[in-house]
Amino acid sequence: MRTFKKYLQEMAFGLGSGGQEMTIQDIMDFIVETETRGGDRIIPISFTSVTIPKYRKTGFPFASLYKITQTVAELTDYEKKMNREIVKQGGEGNFEAQSSSVVAERISRSIGISKRGLPLLMFDQTQIEQSTSLFVVREKSGEIHYIEKDEAKNYLIPSSGSAPLKWRTYGIDKLVGLRVDGREIVNSEIDSDKMEIFNFVRDRLKS
Repeated sequence: MRTFKKYLQEMAFGLGSGGQEMTIQDIMDFIVETETRGGDRIIPISFTSVTIPKYRKTGFPFASLYKITQTVAELTDYEKKMNREIVKQGGEGNFEAQSSSVVAERISRSIGISKRGLPLLMFDQTQIEQSTSLFVVREKSGEIHYIEKDEAKNYLIPSSGSAPLKWRTYGIDKLVGLRVDGREIVNSEIDSDKMEIFNFVRDRLKS
């Protein structure tokens, strides 16, 4: 079983400091600009997100549950890749990413707006090279501490699964830090609650 320290070591790549602070709009503009400048080139990306997963409130002994995820992936032309796969399977290559049930508007190949009006980072889940996550809880007293994944699973509501041809979407408001094409970025608009959780994990890494 991996320890909390081991998880932190695996996530250290995205838990540093010193990145340039950007607003969510600036992050979106930077990624679009990087994609435009790079053409069809694959763009390396890593990011650290802090989310509140769906969990059962009945019998939950804490005030709240958080999931911290470090993802290393690539930004590619998702539509082109999916259409190639669909044609291989005997279908018509007319897939359009904006037909997703989540995305209302597609700004670029990797940036979109959800039907709730939230900015999204979009990428092909098959291009995920590594995804490491850990769980943290806040006690009703306000104290924050780590819990094992097996314990967290007792409270989590299982997901419905995913189809073979699936893209991933991440709310940019949940991303604390990113590294895009070698450029380190810190989300200056992350809410204070998520930043406190992130700082807890980062401080434990330093200790």
